[in-house]
Amino acid sequence: MASPVPTSSTLLRLDSVTVSVSHRGQDALELVTGVTLDVREGECLAIVGESGSGKSITALAIADLLDSNMSVAGCIEYDGRELTELEPDRRRALAGQEIGFVFQDAMSALHPLMSIREQMIRPIRHHQGVSAKAAESRARDMLERVGVPRDRNVLSSYVHQLSGGLRQRVMIAMALANGPRLVIADEPTTALDAAVQGQIMELLSELRRSEDLAMILISHDISIVARHSDRVAVMYAGQIVETGPTREVINRARHPYSRALIDASPERARAPRRLPTIPGQVPALDQLPLGCRFQPRCTFAVDGCSEPQALRPQGVERLARCCNPLGGAE
Repeated sequence: MASPVPTSSTLLRLDSVTVSVSHRGQDALELVTGVTLDVREGECLAIVGESGSGKSITALAIADLLDSNMSVAGCIEYDGRELTELEPDRRRALAGQEIGFVFQDAMSALHPLMSIREQMIRPIRHHQGVSAKAAESRARDMLERVGVPRDRNVLSSYVHQLSGGLRQRVMIAMALANGPRLVIADEPTTALDAAVQGQIMELLSELRRSEDLAMILISHDISIVARHSDRVAVMYAGQIVETGPTREVINRARHPYSRALIDASPERARAPRRLPTIPGQVPALDQLPLGCRFQPRCTFAVDGCSEPQALRPQGVERLARCCNPLGGAE
């Protein structure tokens, strides 16, 4: 299988990463299969796909936040260090300091019985070894940095007392409080109205530039991906099916699933044209078709699609898992 070529600016590299879940008396089920990608310093890589494609599982594997019944095979290398070979305590410490995580549902991610002050101060003190006073000062500074005025007294609040937009800003402040180099934003605008979605995404983009952060943006929204990412990886049924510079993939997708996903985006539709949909459903992971996993839903399927597909080069920094790519093979 083709792999991204590491460069001097590569901060994170995944090579053939597979995530499996085990249940008593049942064979392990692969949730993500053979994911290979890289994230460079200062860039935003978007991972896009329908629900159940494996986007969030991949992100949780990177941040060492998987459930205890899940296991990871393959290589996850951060800044030259193989994370899966580190002792658990060392990996948690590195992830807590170097990798920030913005969860998609702040209402569920934040503890309902702890004040925002306590939830922010604890990890700052743990990872930075500072006093409670210094940690609170850092928390206040970060809240102000993400657009929360000091007079709002958010630190004394509980999650149910905050609006959706404020909750998400608190999540971003917590993710950045320990000075990470990589931030993973997992559907960061879920359940927010359109105006607040725009504010949150502009905030993340501004922080990425000002703090010189690398970012992984998990999304199903093509319009957000188009505006805020440099490169994109398209996932389907636990596999990456296409990667490349965002603008090139959106304008000239090579994999039929990528093209269908992009065409189904409301912002791509031209009135009064009916919004296209992708026929069928994402297959259950224990009932995957032979060969290409998208084959049963694909209008471009050919005989070769019944065989397993590898990621193939499709031009400069372009890969697609398809034997009949749109536009022809290169």
